[in-house]
Amino acid sequence: MISNSPLVPHIQQGSGADWIRSLPVHPRAVKVFAASAAREIKAIDPAIITIVRRWVPDQEGYLRQGVQGGVRFVQEQDDLDGVDILEGLNECTSFDDRDAVIRANDFHLGFVSECVRRKVAPCVLNIAVGNPREDLVRHLVGCVQAARDAGGYIGYHGYGGLRLGHAEEWFAHRGPLKLEPLLRQAGMSGPVRWLYTEAGFDDISDRSLPSSSWRQLIADGHASLDEICAEYALYAERLRQLGVEVACIFTFWGAREWHKYEHTAVPEMLAWFARHWQTNAGPPPAPPPPSMPRIVYAQPGPAYSFINVRRHPDLAPSADMGDIPRGQALIVEGERGDFYKISAWVAKSVVASAPPLALVYPVRGRRRQINHRFGEPRDYGPHEGLDLYAERGDAIVPMLDGIVDRVRAVDPGTGYGLYVRVYHDRRADLGKEYKTWYAHLADVAVEVGTVVRAGETVLGHADSSGNSTGNHLHITLQEVGLHNGLAVDGAIDPEPYLS
Repeated sequence: MISNSPLVPHIQQGSGADWIRSLPVHPRAVKVFAASAAREIKAIDPAIITIVRRWVPDQEGYLRQGVQGGVRFVQEQDDLDGVDILEGLNECTSFDDRDAVIRANDFHLGFVSECVRRKVAPCVLNIAVGNPREDLVRHLVGCVQAARDAGGYIGYHGYGGLRLGHAEEWFAHRGPLKLEPLLRQAGMSGPVRWLYTEAGFDDISDRSLPSSSWRQLIADGHASLDEICAEYALYAERLRQLGVEVACIFTFWGAREWHKYEHTAVPEMLAWFARHWQTNAGPPPAPPPPSMPRIVYAQPGPAYSFINVRRHPDLAPSADMGDIPRGQALIVEGERGDFYKISAWVAKSVVASAPPLALVYPVRGRRRQINHRFGEPRDYGPHEGLDLYAERGDAIVPMLDGIVDRVRAVDPGTGYGLYVRVYHDRRADLGKEYKTWYAHLADVAVEVGTVVRAGETVLGHADSSGNSTGNHLHITLQEVGLHNGLAVDGAIDPEPYLS
């Protein structure tokens, strides 16, 4: 039997298997520090969710490698069998420096991609209490969105004052209730799953005493064990209300410097947790639904040799497929860029003819000239649009009638610099909605809400703002509701539709 309480043990050394085995009702999850320990827990009860944190001596070395550092972090763990959730770097930056936050975002993008490939749920960031700085939250949208889309979690440390009324500031207002709205404002879509990778009470809420361990509070006569246990019960209920599934109570069997925080040396506390889990007993939580396969349609152009393409063994002999022919559908596992893995070949062809979507060429006065095509390999993955030849100051016009829905000087994860996005409602004739992006501009001549006409309204003028090596116009054609894991989710190749 599994408990429904979000409070779970956080075990620093060993697996705690003997203790877990002795419990009448098992906790919902157990956090350990090695995959081998996770396998010991799974041998006791496969329904227990296993969370693994990996300590590394040189976090900065992984961060400097960006996306590849995140991939390496996962690849260095040879056997993840028995691991349900894998944490990324722990408090990998102070989150008060823009460049450090961007490095953390890049690392966790690679981390999420490799976790998806290894079939474990990612838990990114593991943010310390009070972080990050509000004006830097937007730089984390990329990895948060990737983790969310992969069915993963955002890790947060929730330590706070002993009285729950005051602890709200720590457990909620400085955590999910503060960060999630900021992430949404910065462009994140969909709900976030929060996982308190470290949690507990470590001081008195009236702030009249210096921060100290809960055991020291008892020793000094500031709280009784019964009071702390009662607060844990209230904390569990509040976490349920907040939608937090798991809070790892720190710490059992810890290193010497953490002895003052651990619970294992207080038998009465361990007995309380055993009773708490038994009181909250219930059927094992339903496993998360499997992620839906993504259908991606091959586009004409250079061979996608940078994508690892394999046939599904049940559908065809195991062999590389080589070039992806136009008009075939592929079921895709994975998230971004060259971390795609094609896991199944769909024998059924799809209609190869282009839909009646006619795009006006967006660089006024220029003949069609494409510098870089859709799908070409980039550091972050396949190119999600086209780079068109343009000189500085060339007028940029919309490719379709529509309405401006975004104007940005900078956007985390895109490198687009100054750009305009236009929404196009084509449900009446095509049954679809689209968005077009126009990036690396010198200026913007429209604002959100402006109604624009294809080929007529000037959106702005070409330049080289953002992550760009020279004057040009980057365009992206996005199909609303399509999910394919590109840098702009739902991006499709605009070239076949350009006039």
